[in-house]
Amino acid sequence: MRCFAGFTMTAVSTMHLALEADGEIHRVDPKSLSTRQVRLAQLESQAKSMIGTKLSPDAKSVINDVLLPTIEGEIETAISREFDTVQEHLTELVDALDAKTKQAVTSKGVADTQDSQLDYCRSNEKTALDQYESCETERASKIASDAQHCQAKRDAAAHVCAEKDAAADLTFTDLCAPKTCNLANGDTCGMEEFTKAVEGMNAMVKQKQNDYIAKIQLCNAADQEAADVCAAAEEFAASDSCKEQREQAHHQQTQCESEYGQAKVAICSFGTALQDKCVDLSEVRSLIAKIKASDRTDSLSESDRQHEWQAVQRLSCLLKALRDEGDLSQEAAATCAASRPYPHTFDYLDARIAELTTATNFTCDEKSMTFSGYWWSTGDKSSDFSRAASNHAVSVQEGTVPFQICGGDASTSQQHACVFEVSSETPNWGANGAYYETAETHNGKPIYANSDDPTFVFQFGGDGFDLCQRTRVTGPSTCGGHIGRLGFKNDVLVPGSIFTWGTRTAAVVDCSSQEA
Repeated sequence: MRCFAGFTMTAVSTMHLALEADGEIHRVDPKSLSTRQVRLAQLESQAKSMIGTKLSPDAKSVINDVLLPTIEGEIETAISREFDTVQEHLTELVDALDAKTKQAVTSKGVADTQDSQLDYCRSNEKTALDQYESCETERASKIASDAQHCQAKRDAAAHVCAEKDAAADLTFTDLCAPKTCNLANGDTCGMEEFTKAVEGMNAMVKQKQNDYIAKIQLCNAADQEAADVCAAAEEFAASDSCKEQREQAHHQQTQCESEYGQAKVAICSFGTALQDKCVDLSEVRSLIAKIKASDRTDSLSESDRQHEWQAVQRLSCLLKALRDEGDLSQEAAATCAASRPYPHTFDYLDARIAELTTATNFTCDEKSMTFSGYWWSTGDKSSDFSRAASNHAVSVQEGTVPFQICGGDASTSQQHACVFEVSSETPNWGANGAYYETAETHNGKPIYANSDDPTFVFQFGGDGFDLCQRTRVTGPSTCGGHIGRLGFKNDVLVPGSIFTWGTRTAAVVDCSSQEA
């Protein structure tokens, strides 16, 4: 009777052996073999089929010198090596998860700080804009009041001067001396009365002259007073009395633009760090699922390794019993196999993973995220500013935009053809980047919006294009004149400097690529 025991080392080496009853070892094509676990089961079945068979001395020698050392040495070593490899792999992934978690936590702290600074800055910006607007309101009121005062003084002067002009005209009654007089009768010819009348008239003229001179002085004084009052009014109207408040408001606005840029960078950097952490967590969970699975074709399954180990022990016990012609009962085989239990306990690092997925360390199930806890709506007027409690919707999925502030729908922004770019000496300035032509117009010309943050726009102001930041991603900004403008350029389609009133150096440049 011809009988054999077969053995393969599928996951250990390229050596595949079969033992014939006559003791000759043959190589077996590895492509014809199943997984190591299946092969061990086949070998165990073959060994069982040999129970009751008388083996030759050579066959016993092969069992003792070749099969048992190979099974108990190489295969057991391979199983242990695979255990160590998988355990080390999981540990490495969890270590990487730990590092990414710490990075995300640190990045979150930076984002919290930057967003809080932006919140504080926006409050100061609103206050500065309030003060500037109040100054302009008071200025307009004073200009109107001064104009009324000026007109009142002019009207008063005109009245006084009209009285002076009226006082210049004198009306006399006729003075008549007698036509005849007889001096023989001692008559004075009425000259005494005539003389008195002339003297009276002369006195009246002198009085009128004095009154006229006084009215001239009053007229001149009233004219001078009116001139002084009106000159002062015109001087104030022509002055830039709110310059300090306007410059402070503009300075604060510029500072908040920088703070906004820094907050945006910090928030988006955190979003990327969070996504990176969640990628690592997904890899950890995927590996653990594979380790806990069974009947896999790779070397990850821990239960497969345990089954293989048990199969090795059963096969080893059978071969020893065949070699020694010992007890081949199931009870004896089970007792023998149990004497060498699986020597490893896999550490799934549950405690570490649990610690790395607390709320503080991020669970990767987050749907929203809070930074300072507030977000500002802004605009060109202080009344446009409002502060509201806010959570930012977050996407932890790799390849997506983590927060809306980080660019919105990337696929949409990539559809906009770049028309020109803005470059400045301030890297985090929100107005930097590519601009595309929107379907909207303002004063008869297109509005050009920033691809990364469409609240930054160039819109035509009548004599050129104003660089503004609108409160929404559609429609024109209300900026213009002294209020709200971040910059000005005659023609944005021509590369060149942007006038920024000395706040920074910025310019329109050609697109660096065809897509924004």
